[in-house]
Formats: sequence, structure tokens, C-alpha cells
Amino acid sequence: MRMLGDQPVPRTLSSPYRRCIGTLQPLATKLGLSVEVVQVLAEGEPAAAVVELLTALPDDSVLCTHGDVIPAVIDLLAFRGMAIDGEPDWRKGAMWVLEREGDEFVRAHALPPPV
Repeated sequence: MRMLGDQPVPRTLSSPYRRCIGTLQPLATKLGLSVEVVQVLAEGEPAAAVVELLTALPDDSVLCTHGDVIPAVIDLLAFRGMAIDGEPDWRKGAMWVLEREGDEFVRAHALPPPV
């Protein structure tokens, strides 16, 4: 999350699980934001609901969710035509960067977890 500290992040949203909130809290504090807890980002939530949330958020928002949710969201967006650059990285701590044009997600790539 250190790499995001200088980005124009307008919102930070997290699953209600403590480990996700704790992951985002240092970034939110640095940026003067609060971590918004959103049930849709919890384990087991449907990918379509997460995509709906993503579509409604401003660019450069940062979200934290779980290992079952992320692949489902990426798969759904890829099915809808989003290109994935490079190999997917599903490890804990990996970060996905999504690019969109209007309401359509057009490209994504994964960044490896911090060392």
C-alpha cells in the first residue's frame, strides 16, 4: 500500500473483516480518509454486486476484499471483455489495477505482494 500513498485516492473501501480494514487503515490515515466498510466486499459475496460497486466508484478508489471474491470479479470482467495484461496473481497481498473507459472495465493487471 505504500505505493498508493502519493496517488489521488478519493475513497478506501473494505470488507467488514478486521484483516481487510487493518490492511487499508494505514493508507486511509495517511490520506486523511476513513475506511468505508462495505458488506459487498465480504467473503462469499457475489461478483456481480462487487462489479456494480466498482462501477459506481470514482477512479483511483482502493478496495480490500478476499481471495474468493477477487478471482470471481476478474473472471466476470474478463467475460465482459476486459483484457488482462500479464499473468494473474492470486496470492494474498497481490494488488489488481483496473482501468476503465466510462462504465466499462477495459484492462487489468496484477502487482505482486510486497516483499
